[in-house]
Amino acid sequence: LVVDDTISSLQMMDEILSKAGYKTRPVEDPQLALKAALAQPPDLILLDVRMPKMSGFELSRLLKKDDRTRDVPIIFVSALEDTANKVLGFEAGGIDFISKPYQEAEILARVDTHLQLRKMQLGLEGIVEERTAELRQKNKTLKREIEKRVRAEDQIRLSEEKFRGVFESMIDVFIRTDMKGICLMVSPSIYDLTGYTQDEVISMDLRKLYAIPDERDRIIKILLESRKIKNFEFETLHKNGNRIPVSVNSRIVY
Repeated sequence: LVVDDTISSLQMMDEILSKAGYKTRPVEDPQLALKAALAQPPDLILLDVRMPKMSGFELSRLLKKDDRTRDVPIIFVSALEDTANKVLGFEAGGIDFISKPYQEAEILARVDTHLQLRKMQLGLEGIVEERTAELRQKNKTLKREIEKRVRAEDQIRLSEEKFRGVFESMIDVFIRTDMKGICLMVSPSIYDLTGYTQDEVISMDLRKLYAIPDERDRIIKILLESRKIKNFEFETLHKNGNRIPVSVNSRIVY
């Protein structure tokens, strides 16, 4: 669901997403957007902040109050880049921000990431429901398993809370490279981390960003063996020479 009272912006976002294969519902009126979302909850909402009838923050708060749309991820779209407005956005239930003017690569990267996280969340909730149902069925005939069921349910709730914490964390930097370490796509937030701009990083040999260049070879070796890496920790090198510890999740995409 894409909500923006500016027709040109709405059409541009719709075109970018449709071209990438997404099914979109563009809406320019926030009241209609609220009705549309409640009637048929979308997988994700792209929401403009500044709208005359109702701000994006107000609309987000209403969506988060309803069980039908409470867990739908909301990405705010805004020309407002100050920290105060971003804090307001997160407090209103947003999970990420996209800045105007649009960068197609950034839009697609953020949308893809949060849709994948949403699928993981739904999958986890399904597992939780299935496991809970199994435990309840067993407890009808096996009263002696009550304590075991309680412990198992507590463990599931803790796992879900941990997952939600990861799910609700904003991923600031997206990088796509070839296997040789050449950067093919990068989000603008790379500047905040490394001091390099997008233009400087595109086509750069990413070993330049590693405090220890051999770490890149170690990552590639692990990827070739397992196709994905979670929470790989190393130090990246800022443009000013400072070393910055980072944690990376990587996967091979063909």
